[in-house]
Amino acid sequence: FCKLSEYQGEDPAEDCFFETFVKGVASKETVFRVDAHHAFQDYVIEVNRILTKDTADSTALPAQTDFEILCFAEDDWAIEAASAAVKSPNFAGPLRPNGVVINQTMQLQGMINLKTTLDQTPPLVTLGISAPSNSETSLEVVLTMDEAGILHCLPLLAGTATPHLNRVLAYNLSLECSDPIGCSGITLIVPGLIKGRQYDVHCYAEDDNMYPQRPNGVTPPVLHAQVNDITPPIITIGSAEAPSKQLIIVTLQLDEEGTVFCYSPTYINDIVIVSDVVDYGEPMAVSSDDVGRFVKVSVTRQGTTVAPLVDEQAYVTYCAAKDTATNPDCPTCIVPNLSNLAEIKAARDQIGIITTFDHAPPTFTQLGARGLDETTIRVTFVLNEPGMAYCRATRTDAGESRLYVNYILQAD
Repeated sequence: FCKLSEYQGEDPAEDCFFETFVKGVASKETVFRVDAHHAFQDYVIEVNRILTKDTADSTALPAQTDFEILCFAEDDWAIEAASAAVKSPNFAGPLRPNGVVINQTMQLQGMINLKTTLDQTPPLVTLGISAPSNSETSLEVVLTMDEAGILHCLPLLAGTATPHLNRVLAYNLSLECSDPIGCSGITLIVPGLIKGRQYDVHCYAEDDNMYPQRPNGVTPPVLHAQVNDITPPIITIGSAEAPSKQLIIVTLQLDEEGTVFCYSPTYINDIVIVSDVVDYGEPMAVSSDDVGRFVKVSVTRQGTTVAPLVDEQAYVTYCAAKDTATNPDCPTCIVPNLSNLAEIKAARDQIGIITTFDHAPPTFTQLGARGLDETTIRVTFVLNEPGMAYCRATRTDAGESRLYVNYILQAD
C-alpha cells in the first residue's frame, strides 16, 4: 500500500499518483464517488476498500484500524463547455475537468486527520479444555482469539441449568488478551473444583471496544471436562476390636468411592508392602452411599499363607484403599489411585495391636495318673496354654454313670 509520504502529483505513470488512487479502479471495487449537483451541500461517500500499491488488487478495510483519508474533487466544466447550445467559432473543448492539486488534497487530509474503522463483529474464539495432571481441584481452558479482548468463564457441575450471562460475568474469572492481533494458546486456570466431578464450563468472550463503541461479544460452546482424582481415598479409622475367636473387625470410613483392604501379617514385626495388603487382605467395596460413613471390615486370615487367625494372638492390621478414578481428561494420569506405604503404616498405627479372643478351653496334651500310697493318687498333665486344672477322685463302685463338671470344680 502507498504511504502518505509516497503520494505524488507529478507523473501519472509512476507509483502512488494521488489522483489515480483517490478515484480508484472500478474492476478492483475501489471507486467511491458522489456527483455533487449543488454547491455547499453536504454529501456522503462511504469507503470500504483500499487499493494496493500496484493497483492490481484491493482489500477490505480491517476493523479498528487507523486510516488517512484522501479526497479528490473536480468540476463539471468539461461537460458544460462541450454541451453548450452555442459555441464560439474559436471553441476548443477542454481536455479534462478542473481538478484539485495534491497540495489541496493533503491540506484536506490534515483537516480530516486519522479516522478509525469501527469494530462491529465479535472476536473469533477457539477454546479447549483439559485437566492438569498435577491438580485435582482445577481445570485449564486454552484460549485462541483473533483480536484483543477478554474471556469470562463460570464452572458448574455437569447438568446444571445454563446460567444467565450476568452470572458468568459476576463470577469474576477472566483471562485478558491484550495483543491487538490476538492471542494463541493462552491458559485460564479454573480453580476451586471438586476432585473427580464432571463440570460444564460456560464462557463469554468480548473484544476491547471502548466508548463510544460497544464491546462485541460471543458465547462459545459449553466446555465439558472432569476434574482429576490423583490421590487415593483417605482412610479414617474409627475403632478396631476382636469380638470373637479368629476375627478382627476394623471400623473405618473413606472419603470417596472405592475398595478398602485390611490385612494382618502372621507376626507383628513382619515386613509388609502395599501389594501384600491388596493381594492377601480382606477386600470390601465402599459405594457412593457409604462414602463418609463408618463401615466394618472383617479380617479372618493372617499372612501371605492366608491361614486363619490364631486364638489369643496379638496382631497388627494394615489397611489400604483404592479408588475408582478414571481421569478421562488427563492422558498422563495413572489410575486407579492406591494407598502408599506410608499411608498403610499410618492406618496400622491408628488401629494398634489387637489380641484375638480365646474362646476354646485348654486341652490336655499329656495326661497320666498313678497311686502314691494308700490314700493318694498323683495326676500328671500338660496343657496347651496357661490355665488351671481341677481333679476329683470318685469310686468306680459308686454307681455314678457320669461325673458333672460342677462336681469336679467343687473339689478341693
